[in-house]
Amino acid sequence: MEEVNRLFQEQLEQRHVSGTAGVFYSDKSARTRTRAGILPTPSAYKTPVCWLDLTHSLQLQGWADYDWLTLLRHIHAGFYGLLCLLLAATCIQVCLYLKKRQNKPEKGLYIDLKQQILLIDGMQCAISSLDLQLLYLLWEKKGECVNREDLKTACWPHDPQADEKLDAHIQTIRKVLQDFPDYRISTARRQGYYLTAASS
Repeated sequence: MEEVNRLFQEQLEQRHVSGTAGVFYSDKSARTRTRAGILPTPSAYKTPVCWLDLTHSLQLQGWADYDWLTLLRHIHAGFYGLLCLLLAATCIQVCLYLKKRQNKPEKGLYIDLKQQILLIDGMQCAISSLDLQLLYLLWEKKGECVNREDLKTACWPHDPQADEKLDAHIQTIRKVLQDFPDYRISTARRQGYYLTAASS
């Protein structure tokens, strides 16, 4: 039994398989089982059973519990290439995120219509897409009056209730800005609205 185990270990070494290993010898007729080496772990790989007689009473089986070095040596080279590509893609995504984050000022008003993002003094605010569009139109002409007709044409070009909707959305935007006293939407009577900022 020990000789079989020694030969088995030599075969593993020739194939550069490191880790714990051993062999089992079973005699079903005598209900005996002997082993060489330590007992295998549940994760160990077991070889196919080798029958030693025609009645299938005597059997021999080897097992090996690979370590990390063995697994790395037997992984296909293409896997490492794929892993490198994934790491490179992740690094690019992180760099783009950091660059984009640097472009967002910590102080001031930042509007991204494409990503539907509103940042005020570095804080992201919840706002609907239509309200964000209106705020952007006011921010483009910060400090200047934006005509009501221009705002209605941009958001509700053929809506007979455009006046009521504009007033309602301006009120909603004012509620978004109420926690930021540096930014105010003022009304120019019978003309339109203008956005003022304390920093301007």
